[in-house]
Amino acid sequence: MTKLAKIQATLTDRKMEAVLVTSYYNRRYVADFTGTTGIALITPNNAFFITDFRYTEQAAKQATGFEIRQNKGPIF
Repeated sequence: MTKLAKIQATLTDRKMEAVLVTSYYNRRYVADFTGTTGIALITPNNAFFITDFRYTEQAAKQATGFEIRQNKGPIF
């Protein structure tokens, strides 16, 4: 079971709607993303990695299992 699948299973077990990962270290752990800008939004059924135009290609290669979304404004 992948890290992402484990997180999604935990969300389901705890009846949580989502987790938002913003910390560099945690983002690196859950998505294997080494860039400096981005957030991961994980729900029991979906996983999104949101980053700006500079990192969309890198995120597509590194954040396996995540749907990559390009952010066009402030990240928060």
